[in-house]
Amino acid sequence: MLMLLPGYSSVRVPSQIRLFLALAFSFAISPLIAVAIPAPTADQPLAFARVAMSELILGGFLGLQVRIAFEALHFVATLIAQSIGYAGLGGPGLADEGEQGAAFVSLVTMIATVLLFAANLHVRMLLVLVDSYRVLPPGDPLNMQPAVDMLMRRMGETLLLSLRLASPFVVVSILINLCIALINRVSPVIPSFFIAQPLLLFLGLLLFLIAAPDFFDQFTQALAAWIDRI
Repeated sequence: MLMLLPGYSSVRVPSQIRLFLALAFSFAISPLIAVAIPAPTADQPLAFARVAMSELILGGFLGLQVRIAFEALHFVATLIAQSIGYAGLGGPGLADEGEQGAAFVSLVTMIATVLLFAANLHVRMLLVLVDSYRVLPPGDPLNMQPAVDMLMRRMGETLLLSLRLASPFVVVSILINLCIALINRVSPVIPSFFIAQPLLLFLGLLLFLIAAPDFFDQFTQALAAWIDRI
């Protein structure tokens, strides 16, 4: 789960620290789950490997629940940056390996990651992992149908959240571009592009400054509700 959980899985965190955190957490919860894990026997050499593989799949599924939300936030931030004309400004962002994004995208995702830790949502995810050993004891057959259904519902909820967060900026961008197109139609000699770009950027950043508290509050509340429903 830790290899998918935002913050822990970032390539900006040294691999030694990530390994130390994973080992520390494993040793911390081992007394709580030791009785639930069947001990390997000589007559069943593959039993422990099967249990380990099922737990790896389950942990990846739990981490994917949060990772989907942050990938959606990355998409929303990219859409906002393109809508307000900030996609190519500010240089490349501090994106993880294999990702590309503007500085605005890195700012949004980094704030969301900080809020994840500030709201103790990472602790709640770890508690969900510990509680999963009680709900799904190791060694029991792993039924993936409920997990797939939950993942599909989560993706649908994430899409609705993304549309709700990005819609004000898209609407403002459309209105400004329509106004500039009308001005250009009436008076073609006016350099509408050089007028529209600074205006769109200013109004977009101003709107983000006003909407940022509600923007991140809605994202954090939705993420906390999803974690509670796992």
